[in-house]
Amino acid sequence: MVYVLPGPIATASYAIAGRLKYVFPEDKFPFRWLPAQMTKTVWETLIQRSPSVNVQWAGFRRAENSAALIGMALWNIYLPVKNNRDAGDLLLGDKFGLGALAVAQVAMAALHGMSLFQNGQRSGTLVVTDCQNVVFEERDDPGVMVPCVTVAQHGMQIHVADVMTADIFDPAMPAGSTIAWIINGATTTDITGTT
Repeated sequence: MVYVLPGPIATASYAIAGRLKYVFPEDKFPFRWLPAQMTKTVWETLIQRSPSVNVQWAGFRRAENSAALIGMALWNIYLPVKNNRDAGDLLLGDKFGLGALAVAQVAMAALHGMSLFQNGQRSGTLVVTDCQNVVFEERDDPGVMVPCVTVAQHGMQIHVADVMTADIFDPAMPAGSTIAWIINGATTTDITGTT
């Protein structure tokens, strides 16, 4: 049987989530994974839960001059805050609520330079590539700011051995071998296939 493993992108995602949950305790900052597409419904849910920590995988870009699968993995971290008093309080915070600058800076400081590991070996370092206040163009949300911190792992390498216990593309692989997926640490039989 061949097992499909989480691989380096999922492993890095878990590490990012763990670091964010450490600096933003979940009892005060609910944590959520976001879908790739920022729809109006996703946006409305995002700004209703404030303050909160919301992580979105933004993609993988293969390095231009590399024949191997080496590149940069990207994540967006959305950190909505609310304060209906005035724009300065929303930006800087006051006794009624956190400011957008504070949550953005904590996220940047927590993630920039963070070492990532795959199979017990250091696989790279996270870098903050961008931080900006995002808005949803179809909405006017006074009293809400959503800083978005973008982080990247440069030089991420993805090998067959990182995502499968055997190379199913190897001609020596026996025909009819079963493929099972490991999701959140458990093997599932709901998603199987054969070679």
